[in-house]
Amino acid sequence: MPDELKALMEEPLSQDELDSISGFMHELPRPEKFYYTEAWRADRRFESNCPWPRPLMFQRLNGSRREGVIVRHLVKRRWEKLGVWNSQWGFAGRKIQPGDDFHRWTWWWEPEGAADDCGRKYREGRELVARALRLRQNLRRGEHAPVIRRSHLGPDATAAEAEAFLISRPWFIFQIEVAEEKTSGGRSAGTGDEFNRSNNVTSWKWRHESPSLEPEDLAPLNNMKDSPLDAAEEMEFTPSEIDELETIDLPRSEQPKGFWVVEKGDFSSISFPGEMVDQMADAEESLNERNEMLEKLKAEGKKPPMSAGVKFFIDKFFPNGAPIRLFGSPPPEEREESKKLEEDASEPQESSARSPPQRQRRSRQSQPRDG
Repeated sequence: MPDELKALMEEPLSQDELDSISGFMHELPRPEKFYYTEAWRADRRFESNCPWPRPLMFQRLNGSRREGVIVRHLVKRRWEKLGVWNSQWGFAGRKIQPGDDFHRWTWWWEPEGAADDCGRKYREGRELVARALRLRQNLRRGEHAPVIRRSHLGPDATAAEAEAFLISRPWFIFQIEVAEEKTSGGRSAGTGDEFNRSNNVTSWKWRHESPSLEPEDLAPLNNMKDSPLDAAEEMEFTPSEIDELETIDLPRSEQPKGFWVVEKGDFSSISFPGEMVDQMADAEESLNERNEMLEKLKAEGKKPPMSAGVKFFIDKFFPNGAPIRLFGSPPPEEREESKKLEEDASEPQESSARSPPQRQRRSRQSQPRDG
């Protein structure tokens, strides 16, 4: 690193820079944000440990749903051991129960309904980030503030203790450090890319804290033959997870409508492991919508609109508006004209010019071959 840039990076962050960081990182303390990161990390581990070829139980729509249940189980087990899991949370991506709405998730130490007030979420998130920045304000670049040894939260922890635990976690501090580096590096033109490399740190414990059992063991995947329930005892699935896996095994007609499904045209929300586009349902919906439109036009005495593809074909190959008939009987006038042409073709016609005499081809005698 050049000395000029190094000196620039060593300068303490100004109050404006600190305010800027706490503003654009106000969502960092939100549970749904880090759950999303952990869920996809667990999904990558699942993909890496899943037997190959991929078992039938983890293929297609229901297979994706089963995968989502297992991923959620892995994250839930880890967070329960850390003391941060909220029992009110459902299955992010399932979209059936109220607890599935991850936008309304709160940490268990937060008051009920805290996620419903966007202004409050912004202020409290910004304050937590600002608090973490203040704890690092007098540190030199590369130094770390001492962390109280605490491997997990107890059930009797206060909100202040829980917040202190949250903002001291490795994944939280890492994101703060990345933001500080980006801000310091942005002081000099042309150095932004050097400090804009994305990375994922999802550890909840520091090395000096208790031995970590994270992440969860995926060895039981090898004991799943036809269903994840084959290893329910080893995986220690909860009753709600077992219920969900049994629901996925139900016939399609008995499954809740829209669960674990990314709605058609919905690009406004993030998706979680387990969610998938239901192509069959989308096709059925499109067909029903078209049939309803045709019935309505028929009742009004109107012709159905021409699709863009058909219109393009006609305009390109029949620019003069020539009639097209691919199926069905021809109109009466065309039938009469066709009949007349057939009759004319059947009548014998004399040729005015005599045909040239045909020469008779002589048969060639076969010659004996040389020995």
